[in-house]
Amino acid sequence: QRHTSISAFFLQNPKVYNLRNIGMDEVIQYAMENGFKHIGLCPWMDGNYEEVLNHLRSGPLGSIESITFYHLDDGDFAQLYQLTQAL
Repeated sequence: QRHTSISAFFLQNPKVYNLRNIGMDEVIQYAMENGFKHIGLCPWMDGNYEEVLNHLRSGPLGSIESITFYHLDDGDFAQLYQLTQAL
């Protein structure tokens, strides 16, 4: 039930998009097609962020100037933090 209330809170904002079942390539493509300069991401993809890091290493970012990762709970993005330690 907590997940539903958090989703409802964010999705009432017109600048928020539901990324459920959408990979990082699709997020970047959508942002570039719409001329976004800044992207803010909350946890998604069931914590499997290797795709995110791989795309950031090799994929074109076009108009995107920054990507900010927001988290709500301890442990969110834990895999992403671990992956970046290897850089």
